[in-house]
Amino acid sequence: MQVSAPSFAATLKLVEREAARKDAADEPAISAQDFIRSAAESRKQFSQERLKALREQMTTLSLFAMKPAAMAHFSSQMAKELEGAATDFARSVRTLGEDRRSFVPETPAEAYQDIAETGPTFERYSLTDEDRETAASFTAAARQIELLTDNALERSRERGVIDTATKARTDARGVIELMNRLDGKGYLEAVIR
Repeated sequence: MQVSAPSFAATLKLVEREAARKDAADEPAISAQDFIRSAAESRKQFSQERLKALREQMTTLSLFAMKPAAMAHFSSQMAKELEGAATDFARSVRTLGEDRRSFVPETPAEAYQDIAETGPTFERYSLTDEDRETAASFTAAARQIELLTDNALERSRERGVIDTATKARTDARGVIELMNRLDGKGYLEAVIR
């Protein structure tokens, strides 16, 4: 089952309501920058949890002697989920690396309007040690998927198995390339659109 982080619009409404409630109580409202950073941190944490769950599933899957078709099918599903988690992780790292320029919006609505009008700009973001470790873990998980698909390909010559395993390998290769660019370039504009 593929699960993704909450949508920006729904979260924006929730934060605006909370900010309005705090304004009514004469408490300082959270800033848009804090909201954006918090959302990115939450998305990064969520993708790390998805990665951990996938690694456990892959370990369990590798312990069973399954038919090649089943192995290819499960590998393909896990590769798609891994790709989604890796993309969420990379997007959160990109968001954390954004240069908010000299304009600092007061509300999430102003932040959204600013990004919609001018588009985000990016500064060089050096990965933390934790981010590098997570990227390496995504790469290791993708390589584990490649091994599972290799196993299925060695044991079967059925066209369906070959197609499914090839698709899983392609998705896994995409995760490896994304993590390599994330670690090597520092700029994510060319990586994620």
